[in-house]
Amino acid sequence: MNIINTLVRYTDKIGNRVTLVGFGLGILYWVTKSVIYAHTLKGGIIDHLFHLDADDLLIRLIVVLTFTLFGYVVETMVVSRRCEELLQTNEQLRQERAKLEAVMQQMPSAVVISEAPSGRIILGNKQAEEIWRQPVLSSANVEEYGKWKGFHLEDGRPYRGEEWPLGRSLLHGEVVIDEKAGIIRGDGTRSVISIRSTPIRNREGEIEAAVVIFNDIAAHIEAEETRSRLTAIVESAEDAIICKALDQDGTIISWNRGAERIYGYSAKEAIGRSISLIFPPERLPDELSKILKQLRRGESIRNYETLRLRKDEKRIAVSITISPLRDTSGRIFGAAAIERDITEQKRAVEELQRYRFHLEELVQERTHELMTTNSQLQSAIIKYKQTQDALEKSLNQNKLILDSVGEGIYGVDLVHVAIITRPVVLGLVEQIGAGTFLSYKSSVLV
Repeated sequence: MNIINTLVRYTDKIGNRVTLVGFGLGILYWVTKSVIYAHTLKGGIIDHLFHLDADDLLIRLIVVLTFTLFGYVVETMVVSRRCEELLQTNEQLRQERAKLEAVMQQMPSAVVISEAPSGRIILGNKQAEEIWRQPVLSSANVEEYGKWKGFHLEDGRPYRGEEWPLGRSLLHGEVVIDEKAGIIRGDGTRSVISIRSTPIRNREGEIEAAVVIFNDIAAHIEAEETRSRLTAIVESAEDAIICKALDQDGTIISWNRGAERIYGYSAKEAIGRSISLIFPPERLPDELSKILKQLRRGESIRNYETLRLRKDEKRIAVSITISPLRDTSGRIFGAAAIERDITEQKRAVEELQRYRFHLEELVQERTHELMTTNSQLQSAIIKYKQTQDALEKSLNQNKLILDSVGEGIYGVDLVHVAIITRPVVLGLVEQIGAGTFLSYKSSVLV
């Protein structure tokens, strides 16, 4: 029977002490050739683990060698545990670590855990490597954190190893929340990350490890900047821009300054209420229901002219263009409307229409007058021609009379000729008027 079995028999309970006296080197050499033999000549303390397969024991043997006049004294403390229990514990620890790693791999954020006090990184998930685009588990201490190229956004100053949130949590127990840092990734591209880190303490309050969680927020920052620009455009627009849900009531979810100006309601008053707030009673519920159904089908409404109701109960004419809103998956979740007050424009069109109608009436009146005048003129022209024909006929007759007299006309008493022709001339003057006759006479004499 070897010395280990003897020691185990004497130490059934953990922590028992046994003192044995040995003569020569054989006993200690039997204990272990690789550990104790090297110390037997000079004495000392030896701490070693032994695994006895036969008894399924794991033994921790602490040996103190003390030389005496009669040889040496071996004082031992044997700490033993059943290997099955230890293996179960180790298996449980392995399973817990596997669970932790699985949870970390499924997390949407990058996670890295380092141990204290060295700062060696012991766990990290794939998201961390994807953000950095290089391996994460290669930093052996806090100083090596400096090789992760990061810089302060405020002034561009690079991060030293101990300046990283993970290093500060390990060294100083600092809890860091949403610190933003610029990084240069393994492929040379740049990005921005948001970092949270915290120390992990034991029951005594000592720091045993630290964990850091970070996310790439470059796309988020770009989206926020785009959103800010769009918000500025929407808020500065003169038209009302209104977003609403497509629920039964068409609940208002956004209301810009243009909407405040046109309808008189502030954003605080309008958001959360039904869009029917601005519908005249006579247009409910038919018009609202029709619009919502059309939008739910994914159809847009363009340049739709209708009436709406202001806060002061005044009705206004508006031109509306409405489009459905879709998320990244294509699902319709709401609608955006651009509404323009066209009351003044409609009033101007109506006024112009009235002017046009009035002008048409005036034109018709003037046309009638012109047609009447033209008719009268045509009649006068006809009479004039008739009179002219009669006058020419009369003159011809007179000429015949004068011609029949012959050359003796010069001896004819003109007073008698005038007396003879006077009735004819007076008849012509009476038919066409004195002015027309005189005008015609002048033209003949000329």
